[in-house]
Amino acid sequence: LVPGDPYNSYYFLFDVEGQYVLTSKGDKSKARCVTMSKVGLKPVAAAAAIQAPIPEDFTFYIAPLIGIGGFFTTSIDQNNYPFLSGEVRMGFKVADKFMVMFSVDTGFNIKDRTYPVITTISVGPEYFIMDNVSIFAGFGLGIVTSNTNIISAISTQTYAGFDWKAGINWQPLRWGDNNQYGIPIGITYTGVRTQWMTSHVILFSTGFIYFN
Repeated sequence: LVPGDPYNSYYFLFDVEGQYVLTSKGDKSKARCVTMSKVGLKPVAAAAAIQAPIPEDFTFYIAPLIGIGGFFTTSIDQNNYPFLSGEVRMGFKVADKFMVMFSVDTGFNIKDRTYPVITTISVGPEYFIMDNVSIFAGFGLGIVTSNTNIISAISTQTYAGFDWKAGINWQPLRWGDNNQYGIPIGITYTGVRTQWMTSHVILFSTGFIYFN
C-alpha cells in the first residue's frame, strides 16, 4: 500500500534491480508476498486472496452457448413448453469492468420440434461484478416465426418486434496460461414483443468462452 494514497499501490520490476514504482489499484498483475523493509512497507495479507485475473491484455471475449429452459406467452392460442436455444455472444471491453455485449441467438419448441422459432439480435452493457462473474442487459430485434393457427397449422408467418434481455454469467472453470479459456454457466431472460404476441424465454446456458 502507499501511505496516504487510497488510489495507488507499489509494485516491483524484478528485471530492473528490484525497482518499485506506483500503479493504480485497478491494474492487474501477478502477486508475490515480500518484505520491503528498505521502503518501510509491510506485506499485504490480502494479496493471497486475489482471484485469477482476466488476462491483462483482455479486450474481448467470444462465447458459443447452448441453453435449455421454458417458453411462456401471453397469447391464448399458444401453450407453454420447454425451449432449446443456441447463442453466440461477444463482449468488448470499454472500461475496467464494463463491456459492450452483443448476442445472436435462435431457439425453438422442443415439445414437438415445431413453431414458433424465435431469433433475437441484442446489444447492451455488461458489468463484471468479479473477475469471473458478470451481469448484462440487452435490447434489440426479435423475430418470431409461428403458425397463424396452431390447431390446423394452415400457414406460417414471420413477425419482427422489440426484444429485451437480462442475465448473469459465471465462469466456474478457467484455464490456460493467462486464464483465457473457460466454461460459462448463465441464466438469461429474453422477452420479445411483436404484433402477434409477447413471448418470454428463460434459459440455463453453458458452452465455451475465450478471452483475448
